[in-house]
Amino acid sequence: MHDRSVLIAEDDPLVLDVLVRICKDLFADVVVRDSGSEAMRALESQSFDLLITDLRMPGESGLALLAESRRRAPTRPTLLISGYADEDVVSEARRLGAEVLHKPFGAVVLRQAIRTLCPDLPR
Repeated sequence: MHDRSVLIAEDDPLVLDVLVRICKDLFADVVVRDSGSEAMRALESQSFDLLITDLRMPGESGLALLAESRRRAPTRPTLLISGYADEDVVSEARRLGAEVLHKPFGAVVLRQAIRTLCPDLPR
């Protein structure tokens, strides 16, 4: 097990289940928050090696969370996931340095996206 940590901000229980199952295989510390506001507080109190955030959730949006993450750790890999992202949102997320994954997605696609963002994770 690698000693890296991931913050997951997702309010959909089904999507969250997939995210957690995959991340527990790759990260020693998996921190889950079900609102943007709670995830923002987690960013203030802990350092993470990867941020995975939904676009739309209670409290802060995924884009606001991404912007705060960039302010705190400009090179932190980030994966923004959404079923609602239009081209403007996708462009803004990419401008801020995030990869975008559209829902629905499967475990294989998710694992590949995480490995692309964090290539030094163990196989």
